[in-house]
Amino acid sequence: MDSLKDLINNMILEENPKQPFTDGDLASKLGVSRANVTLARKSMGIPDSRERLRPYLWEAVRKLKQQGLSARAITAKLIQNGFIISRFVVNTIIADLDLVPVYHRERNLEGSGLQQENAGQNKDAAGVVDPFAHIVGYEGSLAPQIQLAKAAILYPPKGLHTLIIGPSGSGKNELAEAMFCFAMKVQNKKIPVVLFNCADYSNNPQLILSQLFGYAKGSFTGAGSKKDGLVEQADGGFLFLDEVHRLPAEGQEILFQLIDSGRFRRLGETENCHHASVTIIAATTEPIESALLLTFRRRIPMVIEMPALAARSLQERLAMIRQFFRNEAARTETTFRVRQEALKALLIYECAGNVGQLKSDIQVASAKSFLAHLSDGTDEVEIDVAHLSETVRRGLIRIAGTRAEVDMVLSGDWVIYSRRDMEVIEKTDIYTLPGQIYQFIEQRYQKLKKAAIGEAEISRIIGDELDRQLRHHIKQWDMRQETTTREDLVRIVGEELVGAVENAVKYARQHMPMLNDSILQCLALHFNVALTRLKAGKPIKNPYLDRVKSEYLQEWEVGCAVAKILATEMNIPIPEDEIAFLTMYLRGAAVLLAGMETSTNKIRLFRVPGLMAAAGVFSLLALVAQ
Repeated sequence: MDSLKDLINNMILEENPKQPFTDGDLASKLGVSRANVTLARKSMGIPDSRERLRPYLWEAVRKLKQQGLSARAITAKLIQNGFIISRFVVNTIIADLDLVPVYHRERNLEGSGLQQENAGQNKDAAGVVDPFAHIVGYEGSLAPQIQLAKAAILYPPKGLHTLIIGPSGSGKNELAEAMFCFAMKVQNKKIPVVLFNCADYSNNPQLILSQLFGYAKGSFTGAGSKKDGLVEQADGGFLFLDEVHRLPAEGQEILFQLIDSGRFRRLGETENCHHASVTIIAATTEPIESALLLTFRRRIPMVIEMPALAARSLQERLAMIRQFFRNEAARTETTFRVRQEALKALLIYECAGNVGQLKSDIQVASAKSFLAHLSDGTDEVEIDVAHLSETVRRGLIRIAGTRAEVDMVLSGDWVIYSRRDMEVIEKTDIYTLPGQIYQFIEQRYQKLKKAAIGEAEISRIIGDELDRQLRHHIKQWDMRQETTTREDLVRIVGEELVGAVENAVKYARQHMPMLNDSILQCLALHFNVALTRLKAGKPIKNPYLDRVKSEYLQEWEVGCAVAKILATEMNIPIPEDEIAFLTMYLRGAAVLLAGMETSTNKIRLFRVPGLMAAAGVFSLLALVAQ
């Protein structure tokens, strides 16, 4: 270990301070496991790569900001000087350094045109802005929903648990955020608000329990100390459960017990009981009668239904369009000119994804127009019909039936100036493009320009790359329904085991390239429980052992090698029955990715919907057995 420490120390001393080595980089260069690198680095008191980068990056931002440069210009300078950084991170650093004023989260001053005219009326006697005032439809179609939301917060003694329902993209999360701000305004203090997306963990009961309720020391391998759950973090405040229909029945049952008694137990506890006073705000796109347990529904007294975009007035839709374009003008720090025909198309096309989809389509059009702005060297970003997607352009076909109504609310082009004092809240959802998308366009344009490539070819290249990035963004959100992050796994099973499994999976992929990405979390969660059983001298029999060895020869061979790697790194022998389980996971991950279905004379385990569910079952069974 001492020699490894010396190697790590020497490499870090010689690293580029603007691009410090991550633990993964060091492990790859030294040919050792990431877990060993992390342990050695921590034992020497060396901070991780982000902390090592921090002083150099922050000092560079501070000096550039003193020159009066914008966030975009600072980002460009940093990249030119060798940093790998996004404008969103630069903005965060600027705010943290107090180099610019941090503006209040209320966004009504850059809200819709309708609200802008009446902004002064949306204040209380003390001149404080109503937290709901930035929502388009505040005094219009959404007035009933907002009144219900306020009533839920004000109901004595601590408010009502609330369920917000409605189609995807209809504004459920935005309403919930306004409820949290309203509660803080009413109570005149900061209140804990904890967000939890049930879809992220829907296939893993153990992970859900540990995230929501925490775990006790020793409840599983890697649990060296107790951990508070999200419920404890939300004590005295709100727990927001997004996509609550993806919460398994077990989770719903534990939550309604919390609602009834205010008590809960951490994972691995049998006697200790903890208390928490939590107001639950939940959101779902599914019919609650079929998606949620009756016992859970009965404990949520307030239900608020958000309407689809098609049910909103043209005036409100136009206000949303203005709001979204103002956001993009602020993100690019550039004036936007939106042509009347483009506005008409956005106003009347069929928007299947509701408000979220409208926002996404405006962002895509803005990105395309921003590229043209760079190419042509114009002072403004101009959005015309040509910059809209085909789906949006088709809206103009419907103009004949709505011309009179459209002409009543819209006349002429829009010129939208960038407001540097406007705070743009970066969302993380499928409808919001990554904050660095404009930076990507600008950097690629400058690079291709230096390569003496023509403007038309530059537009084609960046257009294709942008299209791929958008498809990748959507794919990542689709995959989010199925996957668990590495950080989640480390919290559950520990860094050492995750590192060992990563090495095992890396070997397995050399021989089985079709392995699904879910194999990492499946093996980590299953082997976490298997380790506990083996160390306790409680191995289990695999009823499929003989069949696995005879029918899946290639997978069995890889499974044996994987088991050898895990046994070496975790310092424990692995019996054949456990190797058979590992082989079943390898086989299942490869079959699922290939789009194949196991035949009737093969192992039936993989008909379970999602390998994460199978891993969760093994984990829970072992915990119950203990």
